[in-house]
Amino acid sequence: MNQTIFINYQPYSNENTFSATFHGFFTGAAIALHTWNKHHKQRKALSQLSARLLEDAGISESHRLAEINKPFWRS
Repeated sequence: MNQTIFINYQPYSNENTFSATFHGFFTGAAIALHTWNKHHKQRKALSQLSARLLEDAGISESHRLAEINKPFWRS
């Protein structure tokens, strides 16, 4: 039994390529902004922990300071 498969192939037009690129750029930018905001909030919370809580979590003061002083875009 022979089967014939027909594929309706239509290459991307310039408009679709631009739309995909535009969408990809803004999706990437939104993800980056979300990540940077999350880093900022986490570092702010870390800066407000007491010495007792840091000790309980096993975080040294030098590690805390190193993490707090990182720019928001760094992991």
